[in-house]
Amino acid sequence: MTEGAKTDILFLGDIHGRPYWKNIIEWEQPDKVVFLGDYVTTHDEISVTQQIRNLKDILDYKDSDSENVIMLRGNHDLDALGYDWAKCYPSAEWLWPRMGLGTTLGNRFLDSTQWCYVFENNGEKWVASHAGISMPWLLELVNSDENIKFQSLKDINKYAPNPLFGFNGDRYDMSGISPQQSLTWIRPRTLLQYVIPHWNQIVAHTPTETIPVLGHSKSGKDIWFCDCMAIPAYLTLDTAGLFHTKRYAGEGNRFIEEIERRSIDSIFED
Repeated sequence: MTEGAKTDILFLGDIHGRPYWKNIIEWEQPDKVVFLGDYVTTHDEISVTQQIRNLKDILDYKDSDSENVIMLRGNHDLDALGYDWAKCYPSAEWLWPRMGLGTTLGNRFLDSTQWCYVFENNGEKWVASHAGISMPWLLELVNSDENIKFQSLKDINKYAPNPLFGFNGDRYDMSGISPQQSLTWIRPRTLLQYVIPHWNQIVAHTPTETIPVLGHSKSGKDIWFCDCMAIPAYLTLDTAGLFHTKRYAGEGNRFIEEIERRSIDSIFED
């Protein structure tokens, strides 16, 4: 951490029912928290009841400071809501009775979440989303609804959930390698080739199996990949404008700052 600086923004990758976010927030005491999506479905045999309780805790936390707690939507969240254009494997249909469209929890989730979060840091433009925003997908979205006046990336949040945000049906691409894939599904190698010019990004979605890693896009801008809560690890931006990658070691609430020195190619193999 820069001397005299504190954590300004904390970025947390795919939660998937894990409760570590509470320990990390307590330690970092950030001014703002950005959850990058995928709050439900589990890779760790976490029960449905525990996943739902954990999601409700995050929503309660959001309600406690709505301006400074940002919740983004992920592909598994859309599946849990029951959209037929967002079916994942394995399916989250066992969550539909608890979180599906029309349920109290489903409505609360949609009211509390958004597609992306836009901010500036040291004169650079940044956007956070679940998987990343490609230029081909963005152009398709902008041209999809003449009733929405699109002036900035913030306006992505004006769009209601619809198949353009999905990955099934006519948009099916299991690998997420098509540049037309949405901000809930596109994969790192494709994103790095088809980024929005002049924008840096922060994403999750594809596990790094390590701490957050920094990639450099074809346009020369940075992309942080942060799906690493299984470690668990996370990304912070301090009040001096510097990013830090950290790992929660668990025992004794130890938090370790680390730097990933492997290349993007060695982490996101074909």
